[in-house]
Amino acid sequence: MSSLRELPKPGDHVSVDASAAGIDLVIAAVAGRSIVICDVTIQGSSDGHLSTDDAGSDVICYLAENAGHHTYTAPIRVEAGKPVYSNIEAKHTITYYLI
Repeated sequence: MSSLRELPKPGDHVSVDASAAGIDLVIAAVAGRSIVICDVTIQGSSDGHLSTDDAGSDVICYLAENAGHHTYTAPIRVEAGKPVYSNIEAKHTITYYLI
């Protein structure tokens, strides 16, 4: 298996309006493939987390309020076949790729 650092740069992103409160599905699961999150940009004031379930209990990462742009030195790899949910209540963009 190749290292995450050897993989191509991210090409996909999802922008979330976040007009509804609660947890929203932001990246759908792809059978047999992992979602790799490279960065998250929050436009506005909100904290929250990304998770792999709609109850918000299987947390991938926490995002601090007013932090703006979160760039990860080591991308966050989500287990294969799992989706990504967000409870961030401000507009935000997630940059990711699939492996």
